[in-house]
Amino acid sequence: MKKFIFFSSVLVIIFIVFVLNIFLNNIKPLKQNAIPTVINPGQAVSTLSKPSKSEQIELNKDSALGNLISKLPYTGRYFYFVYDFPKGSFVLTLDKNNITQGNSNFDAFLKTNGIQDRSWFINLVVVNQ
Repeated sequence: MKKFIFFSSVLVIIFIVFVLNIFLNNIKPLKQNAIPTVINPGQAVSTLSKPSKSEQIELNKDSALGNLISKLPYTGRYFYFVYDFPKGSFVLTLDKNNITQGNSNFDAFLKTNGIQDRSWFINLVVVNQ
């Protein structure tokens, strides 16, 4: 029985030394002049290239349209403008008695919100009521 305990103890000691040797050899100290790289949690690391001029124009249009959606629904003089989320479309309702003035006021509203013209909309529905 004493031999078994002795043999088991020796095996446990050899195993511990083996594990410690592997663990200690994998830890490498920093070089004295080494500076660790630190990335802030909010800092984005990107390998994407800068968008082309045409891509940047489209991004600016999308941004302006997104900002406009946050201001809707909007009631202007002779027009009402809303974004229909279920259908994914903009709905412009013009006063049927003042269509020309409603169109003019709507275009002015777009320009004050950074949208040059109606061509920026892919899904604009115009209703006369």
